[in-house]
Amino acid sequence: DRVIAALVQSMNEGTGRSLFRRYEESFSGLYREATQPSEVVEDIQYFERLEGRLEVRVLPRSTETATLKLYSGRPLGLTETLRTLQHLGLTVTEELRVPLTLPEGRRGFLYRFDIESTPDRIASLVASEERFAKALRSLDEERATDDPLNGLILLGGLSWQQVEVLRTVRNHILQIRPHYNAETVNGVLLRNSPVAVALYRSFKARFDPRIPGDRAEAMKEAEAGVKKALQAVVQRSRDPDSLLYLGWAQLA
Repeated sequence: DRVIAALVQSMNEGTGRSLFRRYEESFSGLYREATQPSEVVEDIQYFERLEGRLEVRVLPRSTETATLKLYSGRPLGLTETLRTLQHLGLTVTEELRVPLTLPEGRRGFLYRFDIESTPDRIASLVASEERFAKALRSLDEERATDDPLNGLILLGGLSWQQVEVLRTVRNHILQIRPHYNAETVNGVLLRNSPVAVALYRSFKARFDPRIPGDRAEAMKEAEAGVKKALQAVVQRSRDPDSLLYLGWAQLA
C-alpha cells in the first residue's frame, strides 16, 4: 500500500498503479525486505531506462556517508567494484546485491553500497552525481584506467577524461625520470589536488584546439595558476616536493 501511494503521488493514479502491477513480481523477496517504499519510485525509473550501460544513484546520508546504488543489466564483479570505489576515495562499509527478473523477462541487478569518505569527497559526490556516473560507466566499460589517480575525480572535480590526460603526463614523467614510481607520483598529486587541477589547466591551455580567445593569454593565466598552487604547497609544508618543481610544471 505504501509503495502504491508513493507511485501515485509521484506520477498519477493510473500510471502509478500500472507501474506497480508491472513490477510487483520483480520487486519481491530480498528487494522487498531491504528497500524502503519511498525508494521504489526512483528504482523503477532507473530500471525502466536500463539498457546496456550502468545507471548510478547517490543518496546522501550525512557529511561523511552516503548510499550508492548501481543498476546493471549484468552481474558486476564485487572485488573489482570495491577496488574501483576505493580508487575513487570511497570506503564501502556495507554492500547488498539484489538480482531481479524485470518485466519482459529482462535481467537486472541492483547493488547498494553504504560508503564513507571525507566531507569534501562526499560533498563532491552529491553535487556532481552525473560526472561521477560517467566515470563509473567508463570504468565499467574499460574505457578508463582503474587506478588511485581517479581520486582526483572527487578531490579535484575533474572528469575521467581529464584524469586520463594527467595519467598520460604521469606515465611520460616516469619514463624520463625513472627514479620515481607511479605510487609516488599518484600520492603527490592526490595530496596536492589543487596543483593537479592547475597542471591540467596548463596542459589544456597549451594543447586544446577548441580553446577560445588568445592562446598565449590563456597559457600565461594557466601558468600563473600553477605557480600559485605550488606556492600554497610551500606555505603548507615548508618542504616542497621536488617532483612538483622538477617535473610536472615543465611537462604540463
